[in-house]
Amino acid sequence: DYKHIKVVLTNIKGSSGTPSLSIRYSTNGGSSFNSSVGDYEFVRVYAFNTDNSGTDSTNLSSAILLEEGIPTAAASGADLVMTFYDWQNSTSYMKCMGEMIKAESSAISLIRCGGFRRNAQANNAIRFLLSTGTMTADYSVYGIL
Repeated sequence: DYKHIKVVLTNIKGSSGTPSLSIRYSTNGGSSFNSSVGDYEFVRVYAFNTDNSGTDSTNLSSAILLEEGIPTAAASGADLVMTFYDWQNSTSYMKCMGEMIKAESSAISLIRCGGFRRNAQANNAIRFLLSTGTMTADYSVYGIL
């Protein structure tokens, strides 16, 4: 068993529009995912080459928001490295932290994001999901002792 999990997603693209990318956790092998408002807390810090930067956070979310506006154009895309800490510990909140770079035709973005599930239970599945449409990406998963 690995104590921590690192997931690398590259060439992330949405199928249409500019959907948001989020994470949800499961305690039953992925049969269902915790999705009630108040299940998660998250924070994001972001910077864009268009001089726009900022932060956002919430403690009453139905998912951990990683990024709003995943690109769909052919040459555009996003890459994400996400670490899930102590993911099977049933006595503490499962925390995660990640970094993303997003490239589009007229902008580049750097995003640092993190959050946790507000219930201390052993988790055994993670879902990356878009707010609308489907996602394509290449991925690698690493276990850390």
